[in-house]
Amino acid sequence: MLKISNIAHMIRNIPGAFSRGKDERIGRICKVLRLGMHRNSLNWRWQRKFFSFFYFDMQKELNPHIAIFGESGSGKSNACKMMLRSAKRSSRIIVFDPHNEYVGSATDLGAEVYDASRFSINIFSLDGSSEKERTAELTGMFKRVMHLGEVQSSILQKCISYSYKRSRIYGAMPTMKDLLFMIRVFKKHASKSEMKTLLSLENRFSALDIGTFSSDSSIDSVLARNSIFAMSNIRTLEAQQIYMENFLKKMYARMLGMERESGQRIYIVIDEAERLGDNSVIERLASEGRKYGIGIISISQRAKEMPKSIRNNTSMFMAFYQREPEELNYISNMIACGTEYNRFSEVRKNIRNLKRGSAIVVSSRLREPAEVRFDAFSETDSYIGYDISEFCRIPKKKEEVFAHFAKKGFDGSKVSRELSSLIKKGKLSYYLMKTGPHSGIWYISMHRNSAEHDVSVFIASKILSSCGINNVIYNSSYGPDIIAYSKGTKIAVEYETGKNDISSARRMLSSREAKYNKIMVIVNDFHYKEYKNEFGNSCEVIRASEFFSANQASADP
Repeated sequence: MLKISNIAHMIRNIPGAFSRGKDERIGRICKVLRLGMHRNSLNWRWQRKFFSFFYFDMQKELNPHIAIFGESGSGKSNACKMMLRSAKRSSRIIVFDPHNEYVGSATDLGAEVYDASRFSINIFSLDGSSEKERTAELTGMFKRVMHLGEVQSSILQKCISYSYKRSRIYGAMPTMKDLLFMIRVFKKHASKSEMKTLLSLENRFSALDIGTFSSDSSIDSVLARNSIFAMSNIRTLEAQQIYMENFLKKMYARMLGMERESGQRIYIVIDEAERLGDNSVIERLASEGRKYGIGIISISQRAKEMPKSIRNNTSMFMAFYQREPEELNYISNMIACGTEYNRFSEVRKNIRNLKRGSAIVVSSRLREPAEVRFDAFSETDSYIGYDISEFCRIPKKKEEVFAHFAKKGFDGSKVSRELSSLIKKGKLSYYLMKTGPHSGIWYISMHRNSAEHDVSVFIASKILSSCGINNVIYNSSYGPDIIAYSKGTKIAVEYETGKNDISSARRMLSSREAKYNKIMVIVNDFHYKEYKNEFGNSCEVIRASEFFSANQASADP
């Protein structure tokens, strides 16, 4: 004879069983906390539930915000993915992903993946504020995120203010480089007491002088589609926090220009939301977002450190396994609503005994706490575009790319499709090297100059190394493409595509003469004669096809 639990398991696994129209089941309700008679007294006890399923339907809640708590590995990300899969049919989703946990699910979520380290944001942009207001906002943010003192904050505010004044002369917004420049200007006129503070600020802000904050990318394209921001390449927690906060500031500015909506049209997922702390942007989004169809899904391991503005405006709480006593007591009291000890005790005991993938859920609609077992999120088609982009940050030959992903179990046709898609989106470039042992198609995702230039510089460095010549790729506006050392000689090696005008090449090479014993210029074949005639007497000019097909002896500078 079949047991009821076995019958329930069989029915649960029938595709589409117990569907509810357009709502998508994301889990099942195992038990609910009820008030009833137990041993001749009125107490709170957990009652088992059968054939009761949990659906993602935030339209019926007081507001669309969701808070998810729990220890690492307890199932928070899986539950969030299930909700996003359901939400994507009627809303757009934006995910801030500090550990790249959602990147592999991009195909199932219909999302575009952005590398946050490349999708730059100029935090000095006004976005509707005045210079004075933005100066105060930035000073407050840096003070909170970087734990600055009052004296540091006061001097920083002056530096930011003067950065705006200086940039206004050129009709542009300041960047992090401008702020560092202004700090160095202040150092020249500082007293001994101020010098220590300015040196400290310079060291702290030098870590933020990265491409992530160098310019202002348009977020309009992001808001028009489902988007995942992979943030693992932003190395410091401070930089990640500053990035998220300023992106949300831009979203808030766009939100004020939107028409008010009755339903949800954008969901923002903030993983490790405790990093943001209490700030005006989060408070405004949490309190006003509902009117504009914006919901926030906040995920945190430490509920007590989550911004109060989010906790106070959240309709649905999900508590996964937690064992840290202080956090456990805090979450249990929040779920039980602080009504009576027996109710609190039952919630606390159940949270401590939850299995992975299960959570205690309470909301404005589901008033009594319920234990929900979330379905497992299974990826139908794993997204590898981000992995390819990461692998090709350093130039990779086509055969190397296919071999690398074949070892990971991806067939050639999928890799080929992803390569074509990345090239079409402008996230990947390629260059065909026509001569020598390194001939073939080379892919590169993060080229500073053109794909031809950076691939050629990379191969040139490999050739020099194979000849036993110590060298390093510099590839910066402040120095040559390659710095090589041979027999006590310091050599500047440049690769020229010939696309820049000859006068800029002349200025560049003349600046190298004072610092290097020898200059070697490798030139694209089409421009070889022009460069040979112009610079042949002052430096060694080599045709690219000859250099890349040369043997070790002839490649020696």
